[in-house]
Amino acid sequence: MEFYCGSSRKVPTEELSYPLHDDTVKVTTCGHVSLLNKKGYRVFLSTALSGERIGVRELDDGRCC
Repeated sequence: MEFYCGSSRKVPTEELSYPLHDDTVKVTTCGHVSLLNKKGYRVFLSTALSGERIGVRELDDGRCC
């Protein structure tokens, strides 16, 4: 606490869009995403992204990026 000072910048409140991606998904509180509406297909990313929306694209071979 001796060296900490709060930031004067505000966190943006508008939702980001990903125009080049096929889908936008929200990361769960435990850090997982369900990809491309496939029930039961969950991937762990990171708890640091908890609550954030990310862009997902399905490649021709079925993988997601």
